Order: sequence, then C-alpha cells, then structure tokens
Amino acid sequence: MPAASMNVRVRTALAVASLAAFSACATTPSKAGRPGGDVGIASYYAEALHGRRTASGERYDMQALTAAHPTLPFGSRVRVTNLDNGRSVVVRINDRGPYVEKRVIDLSYAAARELQFIDDGTTRVRLEVLDTSVKLQRGKMASTKIRAMAGLLSAPSIGGSRTTAPLRAMNSLLFVRPAPPIL
Repeated sequence: MPAASMNVRVRTALAVASLAAFSACATTPSKAGRPGGDVGIASYYAEALHGRRTASGERYDMQALTAAHPTLPFGSRVRVTNLDNGRSVVVRINDRGPYVEKRVIDLSYAAARELQFIDDGTTRVRLEVLDTSVKLQRGKMASTKIRAMAGLLSAPSIGGSRTTAPLRAMNSLLFVRPAPPIL
C-alpha cells in the first residue's frame, strides 16, 4: 500500500477517534435528569450473569452497586429510590438495558438487596441522575472503545498481517495527552 494512502487512512482513523472521544465527553439527555426524576419499574440481574461482560466491557459483579440504563453514559451515578419502602442506593451505570417494556433500570443483585426487593423481583423506583460526567481515562471503558474501533484503525501491512500502529497512535493521542486546540 502506498505511503500516501496509508497516511490518509491514519488521518481518517484519527479524525473518527477524535469525534468518538468528544462524543464520549458529552452527556446524554435523559428523562431521568429532570427534576423529580424518572419513575418506573426496576428489576435486577440474575446471579447467572455474574462474571459476564457488560456493554461497557467490564465484568458484571453481582456484589457491586452497578446498573444498566438504556441511554445514560457509562460511569454515570444515579440515585435509585424504592417507592414502596423509601430506601435508596447510588449506583454506577456500566451496562445497557433493560430490554423489557416499562422497566427503567436493571440493578445489580447488591443494589436490589439494598432496596429490599430481591423476593419480589421488581419494584417501582424513582431515578435521580447525580453525575453524568465521564472522564477519558485509561481503563476498561476507554480501552473497550479503542478495541471496538480497532477494525477501522488497523491496516494490512506488506506481509499480509494487520498492524496496530494506527491504534497505538490513537491511544497515545486520546488518552495520554490533551488533544490540540481546533483552529
């Protein structure tokens, strides 16, 4: 592949990566961000899912205070209040879901235990978004985004194998030093 063509691919990949990084910094509007919060039904993850990967790339830990929400950014902190008993817990969003109509959040087993609805399986809750700022950092979420874009960034080398040089360049640009100002 000619060097000029490779250079264009690398620049295109870096532009796509920059856009992805900027979109990761933005907050996603949600009904849960309204004053009074979002009200609906919460359920919790079964023990059978313990250890499986979540949409954010981290493994589900049934003893951690985490949850799945359809739109809030990964890393968002949400106060969930059980409307039947008044108990509340703060969880971190690390997955997508729930995929059942009228449910607003899927909680970890630990969060459901704190809200005392394990036996019932579901309960009415109010969601209050506390923090949606997601910082770019080395770690599970950042590296998952990089791996997800690896297909766009890796390019065939002369020997036929794929090179990760563009991937390393993007990782260095986005997660080690601040991006240069846009002129």
